[in-house]
Amino acid sequence: YNLNIYIVTKYVLQDEERFRSFYLSRFGVSTLVGHTLYGYYDSTPEIKNNSTILITDIGSHINEEVLAHELAHYWWDRLCVRPHVSDDPEAFARDFQKYYMREK
Repeated sequence: YNLNIYIVTKYVLQDEERFRSFYLSRFGVSTLVGHTLYGYYDSTPEIKNNSTILITDIGSHINEEVLAHELAHYWWDRLCVRPHVSDDPEAFARDFQKYYMREK
């Protein structure tokens, strides 16, 4: 599997045209008023065995935390974690992010 990680400006992750469907499914709104998106995982289902993580550079400590969170989404997706964990993918990613930051 290929995992492509791109560091992009915060404006890319705030692009309402690009992420409107994500905002609607995740937050129930078509714009991110009052929210900030620092990272995004995409399984890129249209490209076999390929996934992408987009993160923005906001500082080394936060970057590491965001990357841990997005990597957890990748593992959930590619390692078929669902049968072994009772959480949903977002809860799993939040829990792994907390674990990583506590244990690093």
